[in-house]
Amino acid sequence: MRTKLNNRLWLFLRSTPSNSTFPILSFFEIRLRESGSIAASSSLFFMTLPPRLLVVGATGWYGKTLVFEYLLSYGVAASLKNLRLYASRSTSLHLDFLGESLVFEVHPLSSIRDQTYEDYDGMIWYAFLLRNKLSLIGFEAYRSVNDEIASSVLNCLALNPHLRVTFFSSIK
Repeated sequence: MRTKLNNRLWLFLRSTPSNSTFPILSFFEIRLRESGSIAASSSLFFMTLPPRLLVVGATGWYGKTLVFEYLLSYGVAASLKNLRLYASRSTSLHLDFLGESLVFEVHPLSSIRDQTYEDYDGMIWYAFLLRNKLSLIGFEAYRSVNDEIASSVLNCLALNPHLRVTFFSSIK
């Protein structure tokens, strides 16, 4: 399955210099030109407000780590307000944060497909069925599940071209 999304890939990195109280977001854009060549650009933005993020694959190791790092950076109230979490099914994400038990609502990934997120800044995409499931369900089912995940997320991104996207996958 191949889907083009404006022939662009967006990445961002967050850091806080030791002499500043405001995080810096570094955005990198990689574009595929019609000629086949690649163009790249980058921008720096000082963030005075925490970014509003969609986290796809929130119940996996990477997703939980991202939520925890967001909590460390922006605090509990901002995390509960600004993170919208997705996983394969509706559930709750329970985290112990500095002695406080927190519960985040996790939405089913199937619900992301046709939604618009005008008030969100970006998407962190970690969701795919891992290879350890391949021997249990077989190649065709494994591929079908991963194609459906990609289709749902890419459809959401097509409806929300303003979202900056960070994609990470450990599958081959």
